[in-house]
Amino acid sequence: MKLRESIKRVLKESTEAPSSVKRRLHAIDWQIEFAIKETKVQYNVCGLSKEQYVETVIEKAITSMYWDFFSDMDDNSVEWEESYKLMMDYASKKFTQHLNNTYQRMCR
Repeated sequence: MKLRESIKRVLKESTEAPSSVKRRLHAIDWQIEFAIKETKVQYNVCGLSKEQYVETVIEKAITSMYWDFFSDMDDNSVEWEESYKLMMDYASKKFTQHLNNTYQRMCR
């Protein structure tokens, strides 16, 4: 019975995002603001749809997170995939409304 429990625990741990990602999730908050500024410079924001704008800003923030904190992680690994999903969920839930409002302010 202990072997089965150990296997379940290891499998669960191997599919979870690492604790280093969970500890740094709050860093997305300030990365989003930088990504908004970068997006204004690099794109014709009003040429994007609102959904494209939101996705672009969040992608830029996560890319910055990768290079700032996780570049030692293989970006093709399951670990990074789980980390990416966690950050995408967090950023989408927390910032979609803010980014929609920002887009509307810029593209009236």
